[in-house]
Amino acid sequence: MKKLWIVAGAAVIAAFLLSKYCVQLVRVNGSSMEPTYHDGQLLVMNRLDKEYEKGDVIVFHNDYYGRYLIKRVYALPGEAVDTAGVEGGLFTDIPVVTLGEDEYYVLGDNRDNSRDSRDEYIGAVKREDILGSIIGGSR
Repeated sequence: MKKLWIVAGAAVIAAFLLSKYCVQLVRVNGSSMEPTYHDGQLLVMNRLDKEYEKGDVIVFHNDYYGRYLIKRVYALPGEAVDTAGVEGGLFTDIPVVTLGEDEYYVLGDNRDNSRDSRDEYIGAVKREDILGSIIGGSR
């Protein structure tokens, strides 16, 4: 019986460490990532991933909105983004954004209904604010 408690305790600790440092479930809130992901859908986030490429879907924290957001990487650190050419319109008055060495330009897949880097309260996302990238999800 003692072995069972030890195994159960080890499993609980392993699950905690796995969810804290490796992978985590996140829930989509809203329609900004449609048609790829839908409101309420559960996704699996890789917390170990710290290098992101164009097209990756990331989870990051935004202080202004006080929550985590899920968006797709559109431009990488050091790149210049012609915001007038971004599908779905322009939220800012800045026609060209040049990203810093630790900044990413992110967009929702549903360009007409997304608060993303075009929003002055989000802007370029700093690497330190990114929790990880999406590696899968439920349907």
